[in-house]
Amino acid sequence: MLKRRFSVSAALLGTLLWIVPDAIAQDEGLEDYEVKELAAALAEALETYSGAPIKKSAKAREDLDVELVSIGKRRKAPKGEEIQAALAMSADLGRALYQTNKFKVLAKGKVQSFTLPDSGISYAVHAPPKYDPRSNAYPVCVIIPGLDDSKVMKAETLLQEHWTDGDLRDEVILVAIDMPEETASWTERSTSDDKPGGIMTVMLSLAEVRRDFACDFDRFFLAGHGIGVPTASHLGNLFPHLFAGVIGRAGEAGEVACDNFRNLPTFFAGGGAQTTAFEEQAKQLGYDNCTAVANASDAEILNWMRAHPRQPNPTHVTLVPGSPIPNAAYWIGVPPTDAGGEAKIEARADRESNTITVEGSGVASVTILFNDQLVDMSKPITVVVNGVSQENVIPRNLDTVLEYMFRGKSDPGRVYTAVKSYDLPAQQ
Repeated sequence: MLKRRFSVSAALLGTLLWIVPDAIAQDEGLEDYEVKELAAALAEALETYSGAPIKKSAKAREDLDVELVSIGKRRKAPKGEEIQAALAMSADLGRALYQTNKFKVLAKGKVQSFTLPDSGISYAVHAPPKYDPRSNAYPVCVIIPGLDDSKVMKAETLLQEHWTDGDLRDEVILVAIDMPEETASWTERSTSDDKPGGIMTVMLSLAEVRRDFACDFDRFFLAGHGIGVPTASHLGNLFPHLFAGVIGRAGEAGEVACDNFRNLPTFFAGGGAQTTAFEEQAKQLGYDNCTAVANASDAEILNWMRAHPRQPNPTHVTLVPGSPIPNAAYWIGVPPTDAGGEAKIEARADRESNTITVEGSGVASVTILFNDQLVDMSKPITVVVNGVSQENVIPRNLDTVLEYMFRGKSDPGRVYTAVKSYDLPAQQ
């Protein structure tokens, strides 16, 4: 079962407890046995997306419907609304999604290497000495290495010689990625000879780690070491919703805009002019989540990680899209754009008034992903887009739930249950 640690005060920052803010939803009422049964039905239904025979697919979907109806009945849902009632429990759906994973065996307390079979991409992992995927979900730090004697540092070398603090290694799964020798490709999808570039190397590795290891999805950090720092910043800008924070050590933050970092904290140690510029830009935008220091120990970085879980369903989202990415952040998406940095979206969710407000320009439409942590989906939802308001009841949709889980748009920390697109009229 996905377990999160709790703290009773900020004074516990230096302990082994991890701070969890109120913004992160906790269990919504499903008993452990219910989560286990739901996970089994969910796993069968998700497997059908990989090309299962039609007969098996129909049976898997029927079994999942039966399980959801049973959950709804136990919660006294009106007849015909049982599945809607079950889908309202998005945090518990996340717990069940976590339990659908089949975890790889990791060598406890040792560095172990893995290679993705089709691409040849490799990475190294250090699991905590007491790693037990059956009873806990662990914070993860994915690290992009720098240089070693003017050559790209090997993943195993980084984990053997750096990030060696005992408490850090006891608590966190450390992952280092073998990056392409062509360092100019680290912020590109492919190298000059059409091999996986830095973006593809990191994201394919990250996908396997998220699927195969006991990860706490709200404690998933991305770090850069040396020349790997700008790459970490770049990926944070492209995929802010995937990470709890971005960490840089002994390297520059890079030339990256801060807008998409509204809900993504950063910690830079040992940067220079670019890091200072990033920090100043963040302050100008009103963000108070950038920390820049001259140096930091493993213990200090661990304390920062403890205090900065991901905000999986933030109430205020900023998205400056690119071509073709980024085109999504948290619960907001836009079509690919060539607006050249002129496009920008600001979206706010207010559950008390059951209203979502979107303001922006440079794109033709916006797509909103919904769940009951953002708004109460049992009631009419008011959506205001550039001053144009409409009110609708937006039913939760099991097909959307399954598709977004399968595609990775949902994860155990944030499950979406409906989606709707809106035209973006010109601002008045």
